[in-house]
Amino acid sequence: MTRTTGWMLVAGIALAALLLAGCGGTETAATGPGMLFVSVENNNTGNEAVAIFEMASALSGDTTPDRYLEGAQTGFQALPNIGNHVADADNDLYLADTGADAIFIFSPATSVTGNVAPSRKLEGTNVPLTDPRGIAVDTSLDILYVADSWNNDIYVWDNAATVDGDVGPDRTLAGIPVPKDIALDQANDRLYVCANNGAEIRVYNSASTRNGAVTADRTISGADTQFNSAWGIELDLSRDRLYVANRNTNAILAFNNVGTMDGNVAPLNDVSGVATGIFYSMDIALDRERDHIYHVNDWGDTVRVWHNASGADGNLAPNRTISNSAGLLDKSRALSFISQ
Repeated sequence: MTRTTGWMLVAGIALAALLLAGCGGTETAATGPGMLFVSVENNNTGNEAVAIFEMASALSGDTTPDRYLEGAQTGFQALPNIGNHVADADNDLYLADTGADAIFIFSPATSVTGNVAPSRKLEGTNVPLTDPRGIAVDTSLDILYVADSWNNDIYVWDNAATVDGDVGPDRTLAGIPVPKDIALDQANDRLYVCANNGAEIRVYNSASTRNGAVTADRTISGADTQFNSAWGIELDLSRDRLYVANRNTNAILAFNNVGTMDGNVAPLNDVSGVATGIFYSMDIALDRERDHIYHVNDWGDTVRVWHNASGADGNLAPNRTISNSAGLLDKSRALSFISQ
């Protein structure tokens, strides 16, 4: 069966759920083949773009993206200005663009393609973004969180499913030093933040109601954590795991007991070494249904995939790699995955 035929068959199945990628919330079982979003620079045009792969759970080798989001109408600035992105359970794709100081929202995430304008965007003088990075969406409470590394804040918008235009945030979690990626435990209203330029992870309870200068309820930091420019984080609540793309140690770290871990805690697993192919670990995305983890290096050209993510450890080669010999995955920087 060809990939195209397989996708047409799967498309006829009702959408069971979209798993949050880049935020650790709702983890409902899904039945689809998975879809992978990768922010890249198109080596042929020099444009910033998002490469989209359908049937991602089975892809391997030299692969052409099924769809490519690229062109002047998208609003994307020159690479490396896409920060993180997330596809949420309402089938919206949120992208942080640090060149435009904006959030671009494309819908539906499962079919968007080409040179198209965002369905919605947050941009303008009332939008205080200067260096937007991490994004998380709480679809239950309809809240959008955006981490701004320059302003040392996390901005919070209510009505995430409809907010549009030059609209200021409803609340601000202020005074969080250099936040990068963020992950949301939606069930427990808890926000995890790569902070202090990746030297620590701060945890904020009752995230949906916090406002103003905030103090973390827990802070994971210290020599035992191995944090050194921790850049990307993912939660797998069903397996009680927190995953960290640890840039300067060329590693993926996995921690246990995510609901209570605090202080100077050593990782349970550490995927690193020559066989891994990890070099300047940049971002990760989870297929929670299959226990797969997707990884991209800073400005890499290959997506590496480990199966049995919760048990992966040591100098372990990936089970699969996804690449493109025509340069359509060059300078990759951010990942999202949805099970559909």
